[in-house]
Amino acid sequence: MKLSISFLIVIAATSLKYCRCRASELNQAATLFSGPVEVVSEDPRFAWLESPVWHESGKYLLFSDVQWRREEDDIVCGMLWKYDSVSGNVTKMLECSGIAGPPGPDAINGLPADIAELKEGGSNGLFWKKEEDGILLMNQHGWKRMVSLNVNDVDETTASIEPDLVSVVVDSYGGTPLNSPNDLVQSEKGDIYFTDPPFGLQYRTVDDPFGFSFELMTQDAPAVYKLSVGGDLERILQFEVSDDRSKRFGPNGIAINEQNGDVAVAITEFGNPRTEIYCRFDNGTIDVTNPCKTLLHDYRIEGPNDSFPPLVDGNTYDGDMHVLIISGPGGIYIYDTWEEELGGYGLLGFIRIDDLCSNNVVDGGYLWMTCNQRLLRIPLAEKETTTADGPIETSTPTATPTTLEVPA
Repeated sequence: MKLSISFLIVIAATSLKYCRCRASELNQAATLFSGPVEVVSEDPRFAWLESPVWHESGKYLLFSDVQWRREEDDIVCGMLWKYDSVSGNVTKMLECSGIAGPPGPDAINGLPADIAELKEGGSNGLFWKKEEDGILLMNQHGWKRMVSLNVNDVDETTASIEPDLVSVVVDSYGGTPLNSPNDLVQSEKGDIYFTDPPFGLQYRTVDDPFGFSFELMTQDAPAVYKLSVGGDLERILQFEVSDDRSKRFGPNGIAINEQNGDVAVAITEFGNPRTEIYCRFDNGTIDVTNPCKTLLHDYRIEGPNDSFPPLVDGNTYDGDMHVLIISGPGGIYIYDTWEEELGGYGLLGFIRIDDLCSNNVVDGGYLWMTCNQRLLRIPLAEKETTTADGPIETSTPTATPTTLEVPA
């Protein structure tokens, strides 16, 4: 990194009106960034944003809206939004993203049988398929499955795609439908890992949608699966369900550390928000008996949102910066992944947002964050690239969005 710790802390300290980060909270993570948090969009059409993914050649970001509601029939079927970084516009990419594609086995009149009940029937986890430009992997709460599609097949004028152009990747395990695939990641080898909690089964007509969703599970447990390149589906982790609704939890975000094979699983349990790290043995298998490390996330939301639940949701490993970035209670937690420096997963710093943050991704010169009904980003610090003629600087992208104001 080109900028020193002390220099960036000065930037943070003099930019508090733009950024909910405090210099003391950013700590060592300040070296990773070159400016304050920016509000890219807080479009009034947004409901609950998730899973940003950056397309480098197209210079755009896609992200899910799990709770977007179609007005004409009042069903929550989701939206895939597109932010064009060149024009600065946010447009509809795919309407009813949670039910796009061929009808599922429980279809009634072409719709999921419980679609009128669903609180979060849209798409959730997104990931670009390795080595196949434009192929998007997408988890659907509406149909409770994972699908793939070529974004070039989407008609952006109507925000729609022909059903037969969407392929079902996985929708069942052991002959039984999945609960509701949530987040996903693909390893460099091509294996796909995904979480399958019942969070997509939350009904908007019950008093406790989260706790009740566990009683609607089709599988016998919330779980994490691995879909191998050869097509074999393996349940690698599963979690017990408490009889006490207030103590129920499940796996949410998932990320893979390609440097050592660690698998990070965000655990959504409002009484104990945490991320569990599962280490990989020398033979390549994952130690599923117990997490080798558990990262606890303190409740940090302050101000008018201090009644929000302590949500831990999505996560990202970034190999270039050697960090694990977790969307947790109140903002973004950044952990070091260099074991020889901090003993493994030392907390580098915290980016204060004071809101519910669902997910994040590092790409295109920014850390992108979906937080409730806002799309945010923070510019990365400049890097040095070495050539035959010596080091050259790479530029940080220029930014024009509005800034995030903090009450005085």
